[in-house]
Amino acid sequence: MAIPWSLAITGILRGPLWYNTEEPLRIPAAEPNASHIHWKPAFWVWNARLEGELRKGLTAYAAVNNIFNVNQHALFIALDQQPFLGNPTNANTQGIGNMGNSMPGREFIVGMQARF
Repeated sequence: MAIPWSLAITGILRGPLWYNTEEPLRIPAAEPNASHIHWKPAFWVWNARLEGELRKGLTAYAAVNNIFNVNQHALFIALDQQPFLGNPTNANTQGIGNMGNSMPGREFIVGMQARF
């Protein structure tokens, strides 16, 4: 017996964005002055979801969000990457050494859905 299945691939275009950040950044490495308007270019995030109906009313699915593991953020300038553009004296490292902001990396999801 064949299992009815479906595959969905979704692309999310985030940006572009113009804004004056409230992040504590290094001046001039991150911005020429405190009232500088930043421009962030647009970027894509790709997701996929596969699902199949195991029996009537019972579906199993698997999904991957951020397939290409994009290290970006739709808003923040100081990303968790080098060179770090934020002011390290204001970074919340808690002794871990991580600085900056990033959106969630690659994410795997599996599950089942029952319909009554």
